[in-house]
Amino acid sequence: MICIAICNERVVQRRTLRNLVCAWAKERGESVRLACYVSDEHFFEVWQKKMHFDILISEIKTNQTDGLVLARRIRQTDNELLLLFVVETEALAMQAYEVQAFACLMKPVVSVQFSECIDRAVQHIARNTALFTFTANGKCYRIPMQDIMYFEVQGHYVTLYTQQEAIRFPCAINRLEKMLPEAFLRIQRSIVVNIDWVHVACYGNVVLRNAAKTTLSIGRGWRNTTKAAIMNINK
Repeated sequence: MICIAICNERVVQRRTLRNLVCAWAKERGESVRLACYVSDEHFFEVWQKKMHFDILISEIKTNQTDGLVLARRIRQTDNELLLLFVVETEALAMQAYEVQAFACLMKPVVSVQFSECIDRAVQHIARNTALFTFTANGKCYRIPMQDIMYFEVQGHYVTLYTQQEAIRFPCAINRLEKMLPEAFLRIQRSIVVNIDWVHVACYGNVVLRNAAKTTLSIGRGWRNTTKAAIMNINK
């Protein structure tokens, strides 16, 4: 079951978004728990009581900061809730991505684009509940895919990096790539990165959203595919 919250002070907007979610769920055959809130503050009060949601659909309005303020408050303790914003301008969308928005939809919201966005969110949730299983130094490890920032290959060994640790184990890069979901992208000869961890990407490197802001270089032959993959995930 996918748990979705809609936060919008306008009755018409709440009804429109609710109808879009219900239409998507019916078409996809998905089970959804849906809750609507009349204000950001109302949602935040409920969310603080440990009410679980997978996706929050909110709005950022011109000359108003409520949606961004809510997002910043959430991100202080939670990096997992997927934030989907309805915005009026590209400038507002850029601000939304600064608080790790999953996606932005321009007004007026189109049904097809909305459904595609929810599809990507559900796929993101599914792959982040998966585990990467491997053996290192005689021990069996099961690491959540969502915790893995990137892999670095050195000869016949691979080092797995999370925010907390680095674990080295024997594996060829071709075999490694077959073990990983589509969120993992090879950006150079020896690096496979989880694009969900990418905070900033430019032509020559990517910066991850960990505390150290790890910077990884993109190989010349992988620049176009890296750019295309990151643009697709942020549509």
